[in-house]
Amino acid sequence: MAYFSGLTDALRLTFVQIMIFSTIAIVIFLYGMILNFQKWGAGVTGYALEPQPGSKGSAIRFLKTWWEQVVEESHHGHGKPILEVLILDIMFQRRILKRSPLRWFMHFTIVAGWMSLFALSGMMFAVEMIEKFGIELPFTPAEFRDFLSLPNYIFGYVLLLGVIIAVVRRLVVSNAREATIMYDWILLGGVFIVTISGFIADGIRT
Repeated sequence: MAYFSGLTDALRLTFVQIMIFSTIAIVIFLYGMILNFQKWGAGVTGYALEPQPGSKGSAIRFLKTWWEQVVEESHHGHGKPILEVLILDIMFQRRILKRSPLRWFMHFTIVAGWMSLFALSGMMFAVEMIEKFGIELPFTPAEFRDFLSLPNYIFGYVLLLGVIIAVVRRLVVSNAREATIMYDWILLGGVFIVTISGFIADGIRT
């Protein structure tokens, strides 16, 4: 099966080429995560301070400490498990919702759109791998891709809406504009380019 490259319909990629590019991207992602885990596992001397001199971070130490804190009771007085706090405050961003509903909507649409598209891509990948192993399914990969086209469009527009709100907010709202650094613009610009290029590639393909 040949895959659309995102450039022209005539230029297509083979399954092996797609797997090579995907493997490279995954390796870069995992390497970055390991570096972050090592940095977080080094420990700090206080809030917003650097780790102790000579302290070497450990990804395993960080993950072990993190899991121990997840399963234990919170020490902040409310007695709720930290896992519950992580779900409400990180996944659903409860604290941001209390401060600014618009900012919460912006963050939630970006996270929900991005993660949903990631999940749909994972489902498509799983179906194609099953087909590669010769296991019969009640549908073909092409039929499954057509089935996913509508949710892909929906969550693509959800992501685009969140990115547009983020850009406009940083241009219009003075507090957000003053707090935005170049790293934020680079990250936001990257997400915007990836989102727009997806719509452009789909338009060229169809």
